[in-house]
Amino acid sequence: MASGDIIVYRHQLLSDGSYRALFHDFRSAMHFSDTTAEMKALLDRTGLVALANGGLLQGKIGAAVVAVRRGGATHAFDTINHMFLMSSMIVPGSIYWNMGMGLNKGETRNDEEALRNMTHLGQTIAWLGRAIADASDNFPVPPLAGT
Repeated sequence: MASGDIIVYRHQLLSDGSYRALFHDFRSAMHFSDTTAEMKALLDRTGLVALANGGLLQGKIGAAVVAVRRGGATHAFDTINHMFLMSSMIVPGSIYWNMGMGLNKGETRNDEEALRNMTHLGQTIAWLGRAIADASDNFPVPPLAGT
């Protein structure tokens, strides 16, 4: 991984001894108005592995969130969402793009518009998670090519 790239995993231990992913948090530095090449490779690999294993991401909630100094946020936001959408993930929206502005660590906390947006996004994700909890086993299977 490149300097600044971080992956955080949260899992729940199930009664049969297996784990269920609660969320994956991919954090990437921004270089030249996009995610790093290493983060892009991770997104590509994640999408391909999920696809090769029966669409493991189908019906899961994915929300791209980007923090930048100034520019490039929408391109990085798109890069992340491309993998989410092409993996049949459910991508909730909010009141604006999921991005915050700040130069130094912690400065995005001063971006009041971003904080309002992230608060609403969190509420939307929680609502959506409750709404689909009982329906996740019935997620529509994409048709095969040529059918």
